[in-house]
Amino acid sequence: MTEYLNQHFVPQFYFKLFTWGDRRIHVLLKKEHRIIINASIKGQCARHKFYGNRKIESLLSKLEVRQSIAIRKMLELAWSESSDPPNIPEIASDISGIWEAVLFQRARTELQIKKESPAMESMYLKAFEHYIEYASNVEDREQILEDISNGAIRISSTPQNAVIRSIDTAFQNALLLTDLNFYIIRNHTNYPFIFGDSPVVFYNTYYQNVKHRGVLGVQTPGLQVFYPLNSDTVLMLIDDQIYGGWYKQSLFVDLVEKSDVSQLNALQLHHSYSSIYFAYEEDQEYVSELWTAHKHRVIQPEVRYVKRDDWLIDGEPTEGLYQMYEPQLNIKLDLSFIECEPINESEYKVRKRSPELVEELEKQIEKQETGK
Repeated sequence: MTEYLNQHFVPQFYFKLFTWGDRRIHVLLKKEHRIIINASIKGQCARHKFYGNRKIESLLSKLEVRQSIAIRKMLELAWSESSDPPNIPEIASDISGIWEAVLFQRARTELQIKKESPAMESMYLKAFEHYIEYASNVEDREQILEDISNGAIRISSTPQNAVIRSIDTAFQNALLLTDLNFYIIRNHTNYPFIFGDSPVVFYNTYYQNVKHRGVLGVQTPGLQVFYPLNSDTVLMLIDDQIYGGWYKQSLFVDLVEKSDVSQLNALQLHHSYSSIYFAYEEDQEYVSELWTAHKHRVIQPEVRYVKRDDWLIDGEPTEGLYQMYEPQLNIKLDLSFIECEPINESEYKVRKRSPELVEELEKQIEKQETGK
């Protein structure tokens, strides 16, 4: 059962989609600025008891099977030799798990825990402080509040609890992603697609000028999702109501511009914790040069928990309102196949893409909680 102790947050089957089954891959170590050739897949994106116990890892392995089926069907669809257009309704059941697969992979990584944990700790501590301040019969109230203010008290969860909470939320929210249209990006250049240790990337060109709001939520208008499937293929989920461009001409987006490939690869550099992977040894110079071009602009993704006194609610200034959000990556995409006029931050309005999906999810949750 030792295989359940070294627990992977990016599954081995995913690596092998890039290596065509080979058990070795090439790695760029971001912090060390060096490349390792022919590293064993077995040791990549894995930590000892990352999820806690063997039962959880065993359960997640079963979920990976569903993830694998959806991804492989996407790849079959992408590179089918048939000249007939794909019959989407016919294969709908096979690919219906792709939205779940996207959120599952995004939620389960080391980067996701590093992103969320500080903000979650701050939120827990603020809630505890509020309780101590206003609850009755609290002994040593002033001393506890002073300890909180001085940083002598922390409230945190273990990494294992954090990742399980993240995964649970992901599966719950999969429904909210189903209104995005999916496209398959096919690479016809001699640059490969690469991937990082947190390969599912959320981006929002429409809101790229909005700096002090959360614009990467699963129901945010303008959301774009990019998920490399192998060296030649990237899955794209996108809000068709917001964006234009020639990508809409077909299910398949065929890239011949190297700049498009490099921009998509740059997303992986910006949205990863420590490692970038590529399949072919001859591409190490390209990967190294791409990293050199971007490394000084990479800002480690981190969820923020901040107090907002500058918002108005019903025309009145806010007081004691806290916001948790994930800023966008420090990169501006300019892809040839997508057209968009980003709005100014002053034009931002809080809204959902599909309020009916949010309502449906709320009913599902209520039914689960009440049994009615």
